[in-house]
Amino acid sequence: MFPRLSVVLCCGIGWLAGALALAPLSAEDAPAPAPAAKAGPGYSLAYKFQAGEIVRYETVQNSKFVSQFQGLVETATNKTETRKAYRVTKVNEDGSANLELVIEWVRMKADFGSGGVPTEFDSKDPGAKSQAKFKDVLRNVGKPQARLLVAASGKVLKVQEMEL
Repeated sequence: MFPRLSVVLCCGIGWLAGALALAPLSAEDAPAPAPAAKAGPGYSLAYKFQAGEIVRYETVQNSKFVSQFQGLVETATNKTETRKAYRVTKVNEDGSANLELVIEWVRMKADFGSGGVPTEFDSKDPGAKSQAKFKDVLRNVGKPQARLLVAASGKVLKVQEMEL
């Protein structure tokens, strides 16, 4: 009902939160310095990548937006579930690895609170190809999104975005 207002409110709040986070602290608000680390045995954590390895993980994002304007209230909820993976395409002599990032599937649900049927999308559903409004989402599923060079320490050394 008020999409422009929702965007303005969300962006305004985001800018405000960012400005507050960057505001300088007074001397009495500053955190105390961390105590010096004690000398002792050191440990080095490192990835042990293996060529052909695939690591999968899932993310879930839930959001709720409430908009009020001239006495009208609109509530919209969204839920996005995604399975992502990285494939180890090559392991280098120094232990670094070339990784390929892929979105394996996406499930989305949006309810605009107007009493209508929620909008749903599942990339695993054979009927998903007929949902024109999700064609951009579907175009990204199953295709490499980026290639990375990652050190054994986990530091990302190089990113190559892929053409979709």
